[in-house]
Amino acid sequence: MLPNIKSDDGRKLLTAHFTGNPSEAKFGGYPGKLSIAYSSALKPLLMQLQSYSTGMDYDVSMESTHHGPTDLQIPSIYAEIGSGPAQWDDKRAAEALSRAILTFNPRKLPTALGFGGGHYAARQSEIVLNNNVTFGHNIPSYQLEFVDESLFTRAVDKSGADFVYMDRKAISSSDKEHLNNLARQNGLLVLRESDIQQIGNIPWTMFKNVLVRSRDIESTTPPLFTDVLRKVLEHSSPDVVSDPVELVIDERLVHYTWKSNPDGFLDMLQKFPLVYLQRDNGTYRGSFLLFEKKDAEDLQTQIIDECIKILKEHYEIEYIREDNILYLTYRKFNPIKAESIGVPGGPLFGKLARGIPVEVDGNIIHPDMVHETITKDLVLKNMIR
Repeated sequence: MLPNIKSDDGRKLLTAHFTGNPSEAKFGGYPGKLSIAYSSALKPLLMQLQSYSTGMDYDVSMESTHHGPTDLQIPSIYAEIGSGPAQWDDKRAAEALSRAILTFNPRKLPTALGFGGGHYAARQSEIVLNNNVTFGHNIPSYQLEFVDESLFTRAVDKSGADFVYMDRKAISSSDKEHLNNLARQNGLLVLRESDIQQIGNIPWTMFKNVLVRSRDIESTTPPLFTDVLRKVLEHSSPDVVSDPVELVIDERLVHYTWKSNPDGFLDMLQKFPLVYLQRDNGTYRGSFLLFEKKDAEDLQTQIIDECIKILKEHYEIEYIREDNILYLTYRKFNPIKAESIGVPGGPLFGKLARGIPVEVDGNIIHPDMVHETITKDLVLKNMIR
């Protein structure tokens, strides 16, 4: 039997976690030992706790790994009421916890091995409750000094981990580097919260393949799935392993299209079964990922045609398809021309640039008088690889 452990937190909580001792064993089990995590139970159990505690002033949370037992030979999960004697005697809380335990159904989901945060693992709890992933063991920030190669490997094994998640704001730079190295040695990807949010119902193996390929192209932002592709992948067999194909469309064509009509550009992409990539600065890559190589050439042609259709709203267009050359012609305000006919700088320049006539010394200056025609020729560099 475990002793009643009163938390200093004082909140009313319904929680679940896995048992183990990253370091010393103050409350049962053995030092440095971890139980076999019933990872497929964590998210369903927490969701049931949320459902049965509706209207009660209890928060629902996962906790970081702590206390024993550590030597059970079957997967286990520890559910409890917190944080003190008043809550332990609360029959409504006990009923909610009991109902949740009796009614949850374990569910195989992508499983994270977690690091960082406090006793109640706030960021990890938010992730579990709001995404289609679960967690195995989570080692809190105050125990990270004990995470060596041996403990990390055991935590991966005991959790059945598919990937690693770190609460980056709660971890020092040196610990991040150490954990990244351990993850690499164990062949695990480190996912950010933005990556996890993209998983949805996509089979883990397929998502992982996309993530690996996308990071070769854009390492700091998550892959973005169009609705069409997401529906296809969500109905795919999880046993099917398929490597994505990279479809490259000239970066300048993508940039001009997006700048001309950001919403129209993104709406256009949603028509196609592909992954697209955004940089940290908000611009978009000219690289796209798809799964059917036989469709790549047709898809490339369709996307180029859709981009040109959007550009025609803002430019005069000539596209020589056989030579892959695109000419963009447009009118642009020329301040030197304006000055040469006596227009002072400042607000009048702004009006003329926006196509509004202005009056200078009793003379009407029309925008056409101070604009020039510019033609950009783009030799489109497109490829499939």
